Amino acid sequence: MNDELVQLLTIEIKKYDELIKKINKKYYYYKPLYNLLSSSKNNKNPFSNRKTYEIFVEKMKHDNSIAINKLINNKLLYDTYNSNVNKKLSEFNLSKNILYSNAFMNRIKNDVRLKKVYNELDKMKQTDELLCNLNREIETYLCDCFFNIFDEIVKEKQRLNEDKKQIEYALKNYQSNQNLNDNNISTIKNIIISKTDNEDDKNRLLNILNSYVLKFSAEKKKENNEPKQEQVSMNYVDDNSAYYYYDDNKKESNTLYKNYLTTIRSFDNYDDINEFLESIKYDYDIKLIIFNIIGLLTNTSKDLLIKEQLNKYLQSLDDTLSDVITDKENIIFYYGFLWNKNKVLADVEKGNIPKEYYPDILTGIDMIKNNTARIKGKSIVKIKKVFKIRINNIRITYKMLSDNLYIILGIFCKKDKKGYNVTNTTIDRNNELIGSEKAIINARNVECIWDEYLKINSEFEDELLKLLKSKTKK
Repeated sequence: MNDELVQLLTIEIKKYDELIKKINKKYYYYKPLYNLLSSSKNNKNPFSNRKTYEIFVEKMKHDNSIAINKLINNKLLYDTYNSNVNKKLSEFNLSKNILYSNAFMNRIKNDVRLKKVYNELDKMKQTDELLCNLNREIETYLCDCFFNIFDEIVKEKQRLNEDKKQIEYALKNYQSNQNLNDNNISTIKNIIISKTDNEDDKNRLLNILNSYVLKFSAEKKKENNEPKQEQVSMNYVDDNSAYYYYDDNKKESNTLYKNYLTTIRSFDNYDDINEFLESIKYDYDIKLIIFNIIGLLTNTSKDLLIKEQLNKYLQSLDDTLSDVITDKENIIFYYGFLWNKNKVLADVEKGNIPKEYYPDILTGIDMIKNNTARIKGKSIVKIKKVFKIRINNIRITYKMLSDNLYIILGIFCKKDKKGYNVTNTTIDRNNELIGSEKAIINARNVECIWDEYLKINSEFEDELLKLLKSKTKK
């Protein structure tokens, strides 16, 4: 047992304690509003209660300031109109309810003397319905946004607790000098890779873990009177650090397929395997990858179960996956637009990106727009629908929201050998975005919101392109 590994895992558990504390705070911040809205789901107007409306606006303005501002402005417009209509009607001892009295409206409609009055009242009614329906549409949209956000918070809360338990279990087995299962090894290895910045320290800790695993592997083979097998190196997903194991299958010659196979073997259930497959689903060679992984499987009981799941997944794949690419230009959004903050522009301005790299950024943005980025890029493993393209030292990460709708998560200049800054920042931004993805996609059905999204992103892009093109002129 090595004290450094114990310390590293202990620190990681403490970090998870902080993350769990943070997500719990967020959970309890939104829970009262969730209860209020849930109890009024059958109510045609959940914001008829002024207090509910005020609480909603206060809490949601941090998650989608654009849509909230639209709600506030339209509600103000409607309230102003409503007040003016009531004031005008009161001069004739009428109330606004008269507009929705079919008997009254039909009576004056057929009276030639009141034709002018009818036309004016009918115009009032149409305007009232238009503004009312628009407000209702925005309210419904924002309610859906909120429930999506809260659902993601609940999922994240559960995930953090489960991940912490995995680390605690791995630490317990390691401290007890017990054999580590695949999940334990994967957990410890991933922490070493992601949390150790110094390459020498990283390799040293991986070698310590390797030695520990090999010791138990050798003991097990000795107990079973198995012949000693050749020790070979292996590269794990998204890292080039060597990890040693006894090669049970000489066909595992391709690093990419070995990486995927090792990751799949580390999972304990079908859900985790499916989640991983979904994360690489948008690689164009997904079927080829799965066929090659199946070819590497052995006849062990676990591998046979994995083979069954992979075949099941293949059957469920849509044969038209490659048809996602079309001649239609993609719509590009920029991370931070929901809060009216141009964070991608800030990446370039504050990220110390040399000006000579600006043409590469322009090239990358064009590649995403015209559908060539995913051919030359690669998916970031375990982040569903998130891709990274490389143009010299520039890295652009982006997410596919729907067939031709993408959001750029960040623009980076690679400063470290492994690109941890790129990956970690992308993961953080993706996590912040997850709860709002459906809202962005569904905004296409709410014209006033969608137009506002397009407008703000167009402004963001103009700012970014102005900076990039002004610095590239000779």
